[in-house]
Amino acid sequence: MLRKHLPIKLGIVLTVALLTFSTVTQIGMTSSVDNPNGGKIPVTTGSAEAKKEFALGQALADKLLIQDSIQHFDKALALDPNFALAELNRANTSPTAKEFFEHLKKAVALSENASPGEKLLILATEAGANGNVAKQKEYLEQLVTDYPNDERAQFNLGGYHFGQQEFPQAIEHYRKATELNPGFSNAFNLLGYAYRQSEDYAREALWVCQAIGDPELAALAQQYQASTPRPPQRAG
Repeated sequence: MLRKHLPIKLGIVLTVALLTFSTVTQIGMTSSVDNPNGGKIPVTTGSAEAKKEFALGQALADKLLIQDSIQHFDKALALDPNFALAELNRANTSPTAKEFFEHLKKAVALSENASPGEKLLILATEAGANGNVAKQKEYLEQLVTDYPNDERAQFNLGGYHFGQQEFPQAIEHYRKATELNPGFSNAFNLLGYAYRQSEDYAREALWVCQAIGDPELAALAQQYQASTPRPPQRAG
């Protein structure tokens, strides 16, 4: 196994980091929306303060500070009870399954008044939660087609492929998410998981160190990657 050569300091940090969070353009498809937002999913709310709280919560969740993000999503919903995307994010950061489904149900109910991209994201989450993977994939592929420059669209499609154990496709979309948003720690983290499943431990080390934002460890991971033979490609 390649992992036995992993530097001790790096191996310890990777083990901790990878345990911190393990839950949350297709050919032939055409965009169904006009997109003046630079290829990003719009955020629909009638309250500027609610949008500000939502952005704070999302930034924390992106950096794997899940518990800290919850209070900001709750504040956003207090300021705008019709904020569908805030309900979805509150669902995805819920500590219990009961809370998750309560907030997801509210998000689905509010999705008719959300933007098309928000609605696709909400319906994809509902389909995944209900085990309807065909619908989940359909919604997420349309989401990426409509919003190719949105890191969360790419991240969620990567999550679908990861769940189906389609790791090369997961890696492709997680990498796109990190390229679109170099501060998206959660995408780096799950990209590390995807490389682990592909037995590419050198790349796992590099991406996870970038996820946790430690320059010293990232440099060590770069050295490790450069000196480590690439694993053979799996058949199929």
